[in-house]
Amino acid sequence: MKFSGYIACAGVLLSAATVANAQNNGSSEPPYAYTQSYFVGEWVDGTDCSANKLVMRADGTLTAPNGGRTTWRLDGNRLTFGSGANATSFTVRPVNRDRVLTYNDDGSTGYSTRC
Repeated sequence: MKFSGYIACAGVLLSAATVANAQNNGSSEPPYAYTQSYFVGEWVDGTDCSANKLVMRADGTLTAPNGGRTTWRLDGNRLTFGSGANATSFTVRPVNRDRVLTYNDDGSTGYSTRC
């Protein structure tokens, strides 16, 4: 199923919030390792856990907030949603157990929160 509109406009895990805000609201815990298991769970852009969630599963599948389904994978600090021509990748940096910073190739940044 194609849901490139959501991926293209948001990189799925991006929010309009600034990285500085994400870092200020995060705990002082050390950064978490870049492992696939870290990302398994329900995530939202920003901090509003009442919003529709991105659900990332241990088997490498995900359901987007709009109901679309695709795959995901982690390669180092690069997170990729989808495959082939529909794939979208960006750099991630876990801040603590429940917050990850995101960096798009176009220079935009954001963060997502585990719910």
